[in-house]
Amino acid sequence: MLFGLIGTLGVALAGLIGLGVGFPERQLAETLARHLQAQTGIPVEISSVQLGWSRITLPEVAFRTPPAWSEAPSVRLLVLESLELSYWPLLVSWQAQLSLRSHGGEMQVSAKLDGSAVDLQMTGVELGRMPLSSVAPWGTVAGILSFAGNLVEPLLLQQTPPQIPQGDFSGSLRDVRIQFKAATLEQLGVTLPGLTLDEVGFKGTIGSNLTADVQFKGMLTGTLSGWVRLNPDRPQNSLLNLRVKLNLNPKLRQQLGSVALLLRGFQCGTTVSLKIEGTVAQPLTKKGECA
Repeated sequence: MLFGLIGTLGVALAGLIGLGVGFPERQLAETLARHLQAQTGIPVEISSVQLGWSRITLPEVAFRTPPAWSEAPSVRLLVLESLELSYWPLLVSWQAQLSLRSHGGEMQVSAKLDGSAVDLQMTGVELGRMPLSSVAPWGTVAGILSFAGNLVEPLLLQQTPPQIPQGDFSGSLRDVRIQFKAATLEQLGVTLPGLTLDEVGFKGTIGSNLTADVQFKGMLTGTLSGWVRLNPDRPQNSLLNLRVKLNLNPKLRQQLGSVALLLRGFQCGTTVSLKIEGTVAQPLTKKGECA
């Protein structure tokens, strides 16, 4: 979500520069917020727009809970701070270059004004400070996120029917802490207070297939790899072809209780090997290859 929203923000800001001269800053902020909400379908709050000689500055932009998330509380899911858009790249290379801060980290965004490409770099973003990380019904995730990615022709997502643009991404999540809600633990019959990982590294590509290669280090070590054949009209019907290989340390096995016993049916020696197929709505889990 963040990737597409920031790209849209860069293009929208660039398009409004011409309106900025002699335009009331508060009215400009409201116009930009309406534009972003129309593009993304997500409620947007913009505190103000400050027009300088060399750049446009937005002190704060907040994205709230989408109306489609009817069961989630209405909160500011993502807050972007100190957004700055310099005029010079617009004049020289016809692209918007944004710098900003968010939840303890820094981001850089570059977007072609014709919508042909968008690039995103982020470092040091603390997920634990981001309300978006706590809306999952099963628990919360905290950690320090670094990310780099790009999309070619991102405006394909806005076509009818939507199409999937091409791109790639890579990054890592360090000092990961996953806290499960009590109701989730009761359903699983486990006494797991939380899961800590030293690092989760990932890389992949985006297109008609979303490919991924993920590595886990910490209480569990292993890999997740494979692809998801995306269905933009019905995401729940996207096809899965994933392989998971994990090794759990003794403390984690003890905390998993009866779930650890269930995992024995998927073990190859001490390694848990899973093959996940089917669809997002109806995944099918089988024992993976032991080689």
